[in-house]
Amino acid sequence: MATILLLMDTIVSTDDSLNADIIETICGICVNVFSHRAIRSGEFLVQDWDQWIRCLLLVDSQYSLMALFNISFNSRGLEAMRARNGLVAHMARNVLRTDLTFDYQLKSVSLKLIHNLFLNSNDLNMRLKLYNELTDVLPYNRLQEMLAQEPNPQLRQDIAQLLATISCFNARCTTDPKTQNRPLIGILSQKYFSDESKSYIAASYVKYLESAGARVIPVMIDQNDDYYRKIINITNGLLIPGGGQDLQTSGYAKAGRLLWRLTNEEFKDKHYPIWGTCLGFELIAQFYANDTLTDCDAMDRADKIDFFPTDLFKTRLIGSAPKEIINSMRDETIAYNYHKKCVTLDTFNSKPDLKSNFTILSTNTDRNGVVYVSMIESVDPNRPIYGVQWHPEKNQFEFAYNQNHQNIPHEPNAIKVSQYMANFFVNECRKSIRPVINAKEESELLIYNYQSLYTGAKTNYSYEQIYLFNSMPAKHKPNHWSVLIAITLIIAIVVFN
Repeated sequence: MATILLLMDTIVSTDDSLNADIIETICGICVNVFSHRAIRSGEFLVQDWDQWIRCLLLVDSQYSLMALFNISFNSRGLEAMRARNGLVAHMARNVLRTDLTFDYQLKSVSLKLIHNLFLNSNDLNMRLKLYNELTDVLPYNRLQEMLAQEPNPQLRQDIAQLLATISCFNARCTTDPKTQNRPLIGILSQKYFSDESKSYIAASYVKYLESAGARVIPVMIDQNDDYYRKIINITNGLLIPGGGQDLQTSGYAKAGRLLWRLTNEEFKDKHYPIWGTCLGFELIAQFYANDTLTDCDAMDRADKIDFFPTDLFKTRLIGSAPKEIINSMRDETIAYNYHKKCVTLDTFNSKPDLKSNFTILSTNTDRNGVVYVSMIESVDPNRPIYGVQWHPEKNQFEFAYNQNHQNIPHEPNAIKVSQYMANFFVNECRKSIRPVINAKEESELLIYNYQSLYTGAKTNYSYEQIYLFNSMPAKHKPNHWSVLIAITLIIAIVVFN
């Protein structure tokens, strides 16, 4: 076999102007007659890898692409190929742009070839060169569109892997490329109590995530589908907070339901953690079943956690907790509840979709003896969803004291439990793959662009601080040019009349 391959190399290297059909035939023999394992293992003995690769690049064919893909697993071949990164990227790009959408294998090979070139280069300057060449011929937004639109699961996985590798390089990651060390997490907003034109987020949720090393992007309500697609694409996870909203008709409920649907349909291959607190927990339950809520009396109440009789150490949320955290949850009143509705244990067990998709971690009992579910996690670790009926963020960051909020626990162990919860969720979000966005766009999206409002001194407010937003649907946002023209016309009318 080595002799035949050497002869083929000699033929190819004799004349750069060989007929394209001849070169394609040679490429076909290379791919189809000889095992790619021979190429990868180094049995493919060639005199001049550079000349061989140059000839392969003369023909933009599936055979040459397959041959290049196999060569990318051979250290000597890969080294020679890197000198022509741009040409290889162009060839792969042309295959990805073709209308032959049925040829999933060839497109998958194209993506993996680019990935191999990029990932296996130890030379930072060479990787930077490929990065620039690749983003010229295959921009981020095009890859993102492909990820959102591609129906084939294997191709979606290949695209996501390539995005993650490029993103990691752009962020100068030095750890596992599957881990994001600059997590961005969305927090869903909701209608403001006294002004329907505004929405808000309690600052305690922002601080809660920041305490574990995340940054926050506010997720506005009443936006179009493309806005929520972008949110999922650029964030590592989503927190659905507690509050007081209608779970059927409110902008909060509609946005939450749409985000959940998009993660299950268009982004189902993305590891995208979702966390629901209190009302957020109740909303998650309604994603999977109707008529899940029952009246409960659990307002302004700190409780111990009643762990459910399951193998907790096999669960993700509790199984990774230190023993002292588990003991504090079980033995001390660290779980602050403030809700009038709940998902009872009987209701949960009567809903097949809830029972099959979630594991109960704990229950609690209200003042009237009603047993309700207080912590859940999704059965599928690749669809990481967590819900708590209580408020871990209040232990650390809510100190407003009035007649309705007198029992928030602030003891050291209560703080440790809350911090564990925050750390766990943010670390789950670190596993999420997201494209790196430029610094300007990122800075414009962060919640730091909004000023928090101190509300702790106001009567009956349970929040120390809140962030307020103008709640205007994206499709109704004013056009600045139209506003300028209108002002100009008004001035003209005033002047000439």
